[in-house]
Amino acid sequence: MDITFLSEDSETFLKIWHRNYRQCKAFLETHEGCWLPSDLLTEDGKSLQAWILHNRSQYKKGRLTQEKRRLLESIHIMKITFRSTKADTAALKRTKTITVNLSDAEYEQVRNMAADAGFHRLATYVRCALLGTDEQ
Repeated sequence: MDITFLSEDSETFLKIWHRNYRQCKAFLETHEGCWLPSDLLTEDGKSLQAWILHNRSQYKKGRLTQEKRRLLESIHIMKITFRSTKADTAALKRTKTITVNLSDAEYEQVRNMAADAGFHRLATYVRCALLGTDEQ
């Protein structure tokens, strides 16, 4: 078994980073939104969700180049959410009650997000977010 470690500034790593970015951007443009399936894979079989979460973390810590920050901002990386897999969605649809514990500040934030998305009922917004749909 061969194990290769790539530094983040190596040419190969940068090619992979840009390829993953292009795949993410293309998916978002094709599907007109900020939802990605949680099981979507990169061309080399890795989780695109993991790539996004890693880059969010690096973004927040200020560890990205200006170019990467600009590219990630162009696809609104902080707003990307993930749709559940079909099995998760089916299980969630069978659920009768969901309890969500939020602080007052978190509740206000979610309520504002629901209003910004055009939802009149907070419960409908949360259900749609959990199911990965925008149907009201």
